[in-house]
Formats: sequence, structure tokens, C-alpha cells
Amino acid sequence: MAEKRHCNKCNKTKSLSEFHKQADGPFRRRTNCKSCIKIMDRERYAKFKKNKPQKESPADKKTHRCATCRAVKLKKDFYVCNKNAAKIQYSCKDCVSKKRKKGLEQEKRRQLNLKISWCKVCDTNKPLSAFNPSKKTIRGVQGECKSCRILIEKERKQRVKEYKKEWKKINQKRLSKKRRDRENQRRISDPIFKAKNNISRNIRNALEKRNTIKDCKTTEILGCSALEFWNHLCGTFEENYGFPREWITSFNYQIDHIIPLSIARTKKDIYELNHHTNLQILLKEDNHKKSNNLGWELI
Repeated sequence: MAEKRHCNKCNKTKSLSEFHKQADGPFRRRTNCKSCIKIMDRERYAKFKKNKPQKESPADKKTHRCATCRAVKLKKDFYVCNKNAAKIQYSCKDCVSKKRKKGLEQEKRRQLNLKISWCKVCDTNKPLSAFNPSKKTIRGVQGECKSCRILIEKERKQRVKEYKKEWKKINQKRLSKKRRDRENQRRISDPIFKAKNNISRNIRNALEKRNTIKDCKTTEILGCSALEFWNHLCGTFEENYGFPREWITSFNYQIDHIIPLSIARTKKDIYELNHHTNLQILLKEDNHKKSNNLGWELI
């Protein structure tokens, strides 16, 4: 037997150890060497892989067979489930709903025979009278007893209160800006609010200069309501200038103290001088001329 053989693929003469064995044929060896066969197998596999049709995965299928009713339905008729290859439950939504409904009916019949209920907070069995009614549960009562429910509501209100307090502290600048914008907008459209707001600010400024604070409502200091205060100011405007009160908003007016506020020495004096009977409306020019003079009269 010859020790060498010619390869029909690469046209080279190689030793018999470079050829695979074969049952029949010359030299009992294959006509192509091992390296050529390896190259040919790779090319054939690449061509097969390229032309092989892609197998559709269970997750890409548009339909699925229900394991309960055995009906083929669209995937949208199944609930999502990530525990299998299809990414949906084995039973359709209708079958799952029927199963759940049947289980709830059985549980309801069992629970109605009991006259007690279990509190999930204090972990005790209590009579149904110790629970608040509820339409969402099988037994018709809430999951917590009345005493536990009171404690839960107290804790919830306390958490909400602390959260609001912390939130207001963080957003104090933004809330102050919004409040000022609302007040400015209301001052433009509501002259009664503007008059009350102005006199309230004057009282606070006067008290701050004397190192004290305002401890009562503005209406208590004025001795009347905001509407009565505005009617009084409109009366002083008609008396001083002879114009109807409807014209007051068309002038640049200011609230003047008949007895100047600058002579006040105590907190009591400030409150007495800010009574509505000591207040009147003057035009801005006249109020600057009057200043804090006691004997000034409008000409």
C-alpha cells in the first residue's frame, strides 16, 4: 500500500494520515484530505444557516391556545406572565375570571357561616359588630377593627401634618411669592380688600417700630366689618371733595389718620387711633401736605 495519496480538492499529494478512513475505494481513504473537508463543511454550514428559515419563538406568536377551554385566541386575550417562554398565562382571561369568581363564591358561602372576623392589625378574632361596614369585602366589614382603625387614622393624620409642615418649610419662598401675587391681583380688582390690607399693614408697621406685635384682628381694631369700613371711607370722600363714591377708584387716594398715628406711644394708643372714626380718604397730594399736622384743614 502506498504511503501517499493525491487530494482532488487542493491538488496536493499528502500522506495517508492526512485523509479520513473509508470502507471501500483505493487506499481505503477518502479522496479529499482532512483540511479540505473541514473547509467544505464550514462553507456548507454557512450556506445552510443563511438559507434556513427563522423559527418563530413562542413570544413572537400572535395566537395562543388556552390550557383550560382549549380555544385558540389572540395574545391580548391572555394576562401577562414572565415565567414562561410565551410571556403570557396558560389560561385566557375569561377562564381566569370564571375561576376567580367561582372561588370567591365558595369563600363567600364559607365566610357567611361565620359570625366573627379577623383583624389584620391586632391579629385577633372579633365579632362583626367590632368592625366598620364595607361593600368591598366578602364579609361586608373592613379588615381592621374599629379601635385599630382609629389608631391608623391618627397616625395617618400625624404623618400628613408633618409632611405638609416640612413641605411648606422647603417651599416657603415659592408659597410667599404666590401669596403676594394673589394679593396684588385682588388689590387691583377689590377696593374693599385693598383698604383693609393697607390699614392692616400700617398697624403692623407701627407696632414693629415699638417692638410689639399685632395680637387681634383688624376688624376688631377698626370696630366694624370690612364693608362698613369701606362705606365709611366713601362717606368721608364725598364729604371732603363732593364727588360721588363711584369716582373714588379713578383717583390716586390714600387712607389718612385724622389724629396722626405718630403721636401714639403705647400699643393701646395705636389701636385707638386706628379706629374707623379716626380714618378718612384724602388724595395723595393732600395727604402729603397734611403729613402729621393736627390743625390742617382741606381747602
